[in-house]
Amino acid sequence: MFNSALELTVVGMSVVFAFLVIMVCTMQIMSYIVHKYFPEEKYEAQTALVSEDNALIAAIAVAVKNRK
Repeated sequence: MFNSALELTVVGMSVVFAFLVIMVCTMQIMSYIVHKYFPEEKYEAQTALVSEDNALIAAIAVAVKNRK
């Protein structure tokens, strides 16, 4: 009985380990494909968002100051 429990434990842990190795490899391959065919946008596009965020922060600060 102890041998069958040990065998079941080893088989179960081996299956889980194999699944995790396959999952990690698949995720790395997918990451490589995504970065190769869909590169990140340039930082110039993000500077416009920063200036809009600064304007929004200034507007919120003025609204809070005037409310008190």
